[in-house]
Amino acid sequence: MMVAANNSKDVLELARSQLDFAAIASAAPSSKEILFKAQTMVPISPVKAWRRIAAATAAVLVFAGLLAAPWLPRNASVSLLKISFEQAVDHQDAYSLISHFAREIPKQVLLGAEMSESLRRGTGGSGYLAIRLSSVSLSPDQLQRVADRIAADSDYAQLYQVLTGRIDVTSWSSPLSKLSGLRNQQLGASGVTANKALARSILSHKDVFAKGLKGQLGQLGRRLTDFGFVGSKPADAARYDFVIDCWPADVGVSVEHYQDLMDHEQTAIRQRSEDYLETFNLRTEGLALVTGPQLWLPIVVDVYDRGASYNPQLTSRLQAWIEQPDALETASLDFDALDCVRKALENVIPDNDYRLDYIRNTGPSSNTTHMYKVKVTVLGSKEREPERMSLPAMQDDPELEY
Repeated sequence: MMVAANNSKDVLELARSQLDFAAIASAAPSSKEILFKAQTMVPISPVKAWRRIAAATAAVLVFAGLLAAPWLPRNASVSLLKISFEQAVDHQDAYSLISHFAREIPKQVLLGAEMSESLRRGTGGSGYLAIRLSSVSLSPDQLQRVADRIAADSDYAQLYQVLTGRIDVTSWSSPLSKLSGLRNQQLGASGVTANKALARSILSHKDVFAKGLKGQLGQLGRRLTDFGFVGSKPADAARYDFVIDCWPADVGVSVEHYQDLMDHEQTAIRQRSEDYLETFNLRTEGLALVTGPQLWLPIVVDVYDRGASYNPQLTSRLQAWIEQPDALETASLDFDALDCVRKALENVIPDNDYRLDYIRNTGPSSNTTHMYKVKVTVLGSKEREPERMSLPAMQDDPELEY
């Protein structure tokens, strides 16, 4: 034991003080206090590793169960109905007839039209018209009942012929691939702000449209190697030989040895593909039969989704619902062409917000005749305002005195 040089205490006394355990322990808590704390403290349980292992194992079992689950059959079909009118019609009558169908067809039905060259040019002569109805949810018989009901209200009820067709595909898929397919459909229709249900149903029938195109190209001695709806990424289109403008998404097509074919052979393949897709009303072609406003059709609209993509089905339906003004109405100072469009929009997409842009032109025969080209951009579903609490109406109370 080391002792300081200036320490005057006895060495034995110092040793006794340093070994006095009672004095050292005098500051420690009592045994009762220690026992009380020991009885009231709860030990912290460590994280159990088996829980993490069980969670991971359960996820693996669920994934394996989806893979091992029995594959389910999926039946899909596309129906087509073509109404050919035997009586020749002029341009305005053709437009009226198409508009009549556009107003009355169900939302899940696509509408298209075929017409003779004289009607397409709008030269004032008469020609022959055919209307196409296609659907991925209705059968040909159901489409014919729809067409009969609509045609019964027109002047051409007894003067048309009907041709129906259908493409069927049965595929087998696992529950896992079904879930993945649903997700891809949602991603494919994400850019569509209106009639999303119709867009998703069309995208989900890719195999059906591919089967029909395979048969069409087979008539040319060509073999279809790839078919799909193209997304917004440039890489999606790069994988195909060519891409065709369609709605609700562009269609990519690849054909065996396409790049080695001559120009006229490639043109024939592309033309056959476009004609096929137009038959099922997927091509982006409007039904107004005009490239711009006319004296007899002063208000013409084009409808676009929020992603600046043209929507031909909404364009046709909206155009059909517009009540066209006459020359006296357009010459009035109080006339507003956008009011006519807004009223029509209430019948077509009442639950969606939109933006209207238009250009007013003067008619070719008179400086007082005005025509309007209106661009409608669908912005999405309207946000519902929260309901406001209203106080009950105050009634006179005879017991109250003022």
